[in-house]
Amino acid sequence: KTQYPHHEGIWSWEDRAKQSVYVLQNPRTALQDYMFLVSEIHYSDGWLTSFANLYRTFTLRPIKKEWDIWREARFNTEIHYWRWHIDYWM
Repeated sequence: KTQYPHHEGIWSWEDRAKQSVYVLQNPRTALQDYMFLVSEIHYSDGWLTSFANLYRTFTLRPIKKEWDIWREARFNTEIHYWRWHIDYWM
């Protein structure tokens, strides 16, 4: 399962992963999927809040208006982070 690649992720493999297989989801759907995920964890800005809402992930979908507001506010920033991530891994 792949999700939107994000710079705030935690690398929890330490030194056990020497290689990776990169599966890139289409950004046309990935950004919306990412928004759904952050909505499910109440737009968390920290690990503890995210972990506390883990049980909600992949269970809910926000209303279209919530997506429209998020998209208008975050699209350019998220595309910037998308490019940053691609540059990092490629």
